Amino acid sequence: MEDKIKITKMTEEHLKPLLKMGKKHWPEDGWLTMSYLKNSLGQKGLSYAALENDRVIGGVIMVFEDIVKNWIRYIIIEENYRNSGTGSRLLEKITKHLKHGESIFVDAGAGLEDRGAVHFYEKNGFKNRGKVKSLYGKHAGYILEKDII
Repeated sequence: MEDKIKITKMTEEHLKPLLKMGKKHWPEDGWLTMSYLKNSLGQKGLSYAALENDRVIGGVIMVFEDIVKNWIRYIIIEENYRNSGTGSRLLEKITKHLKHGESIFVDAGAGLEDRGAVHFYEKNGFKNRGKVKSLYGKHAGYILEKDII
């Protein structure tokens, strides 16, 4: 499956299917809007889409300046393509542009339903740096960091 998937620079045309995927995955999260995605894509950073036969199956948006430097603001993979290596390829595409000594950060929920995401990040070299509540309202989340070596 991985051979048919192309990683390409993200454009606004990719946002609608990425929003649809995110709404399906996080149906109750009010932060996820087209405005949020467009704003994130418009910030200085790195953003890539994963395509199979020109159909968007995933994407990642990382901004250089946010809560911390090199913050992944959005990453999603269509459910049928999870565990295919596509998410790892998107992360690799971003990290290869970062310099030795830099770090990249992401957050993930701390609930049982988020264990898969935390495992995915840890499998890709991220270290869990602790729980936070401020990003998640009533629920806790984790901040994960990967050092670029």
